[in-house]
Amino acid sequence: LMSTTAMAQQSGGQNRVGDTSQNQNRAVGGERVHQQGLDSAIFVRDDKMQRYKLGDFVVNPSISVSEYYDDNIFYTREAPKQDFITVIAPGASLKSDWDKHELNFHGGAAISRYRDNEQEDYEDYYIGFDGHIDLAPQSRIFGGSQYNILHERRDSPDDVNGLEPTEYSMVDLFVGGQHQFKDYGVKVGLTVQDFDFEDVASSTGMINNDDRDRTEYEIGARIVRPWREKIRVFAQAVLGKREYDDGADDFGFNRDSDGYGLALGTLINPSRNLNIELLAGGLRQSYDDPNLSDISAVDLGAIVGWRASPYTNMNFTLDRRVRETTLAESSGYLSTRAEVSFHHDMTQELSFDAGASLTQDRYCLLYT
Repeated sequence: LMSTTAMAQQSGGQNRVGDTSQNQNRAVGGERVHQQGLDSAIFVRDDKMQRYKLGDFVVNPSISVSEYYDDNIFYTREAPKQDFITVIAPGASLKSDWDKHELNFHGGAAISRYRDNEQEDYEDYYIGFDGHIDLAPQSRIFGGSQYNILHERRDSPDDVNGLEPTEYSMVDLFVGGQHQFKDYGVKVGLTVQDFDFEDVASSTGMINNDDRDRTEYEIGARIVRPWREKIRVFAQAVLGKREYDDGADDFGFNRDSDGYGLALGTLINPSRNLNIELLAGGLRQSYDDPNLSDISAVDLGAIVGWRASPYTNMNFTLDRRVRETTLAESSGYLSTRAEVSFHHDMTQELSFDAGASLTQDRYCLLYT
């Protein structure tokens, strides 16, 4: 993938518009989504372009144009269709330039146009804010929110095969706090995500997606302490609840559920250019409907960030979690995703990005 960027390139911190995989970095509470106030192993590219001052804030506008070739846009086993896709992504951020505390605003879009399959065109948008308040040198509280208008990708296991991609909105809210004691650090966080799916037309009529609307709550805590030089260990626990707007889906199942995850892990920093986070534990999702089978599994996670040079970053992530579905034959599925990305700044106006990912989805069948 080659992309040309005009004006300033926006740094990380926001979810990629149009990426509905929800493959976010593993951590606790709000950190999982926004990486606010934590030791993230992920490297983001440096902002070397022109920025603009507006009082005590820094304005960072951006726009990128990307061209893709996809040899199977509908992800079908037989008779695949190919197409060229142009994506225009304008964006802007407004970041505080204070000695203490922080407040940031951001917004943007991803506007996609297919050369031959215009019905697949989409327009995604996001707008939000985040920040933190420094209560003391070793204490802070953080929070934020983001509103997204997105589309469901054709490679999603829950794609309903409508004539057009399914559109949905997602409201993301997070809040938390952290404190560094003498020998260990403590971090707690809460995230709330609300999903609202739009109905979509098919060759046989309208497809009802109202039974997919839901709100997901997650609260967690992590304790970190030094172990050896450049190595820290941590323990974390996460509790979650998923509530659907409808009492039953189109097949009569109550999809509400409760879940938890427990994990131990390590943070390794061999050098200032290499960060590693590894974790292992267990997770479980229990459903209110007795006809839906519960899901239990070993939990695995990894984040590796390597800054090969001031202009080159490489990142690897491994993520596993239980995901939602309204398919009649399944209560949910265990999704394991590995992803690697590469970014290189060729010039101030031209960058090169490449990436690859592998996802395995294991569906949990209903009791018979």
